[in-house]
Amino acid sequence: MLVAAIGVDGEGNKHPLALVEGATESAATVQALLDNLVSRGLDPTVPRLFIADGAKALSKAIRRTFGLAAAIQRCQIHKARNIMERLPKEHHAATRRVLRQAWELDDADRLTN
Repeated sequence: MLVAAIGVDGEGNKHPLALVEGATESAATVQALLDNLVSRGLDPTVPRLFIADGAKALSKAIRRTFGLAAAIQRCQIHKARNIMERLPKEHHAATRRVLRQAWELDDADRLTN
């Protein structure tokens, strides 16, 4: 299994940052990826936003490396897949539509209004 880190700059351009191989997406594998980034100069004291697939091992390694206040956001594609897996097929289209509308809002308070 390969685990990758991709950075996104202010203009939205993606940049491959690191790649590690492991038997599984374990805590040791993702910690090795983050340790590699730090050893190559990534400052762990600078606030960053991490987008992750929801793997607990990854969130744990991010918090261990970048602190408990590290901002971690769940990847919308992975979140939507997890939701769809638990719903009957007849609810998929409507649920995707509502999720897309919610994610496009720029103000969380507007979701409930």
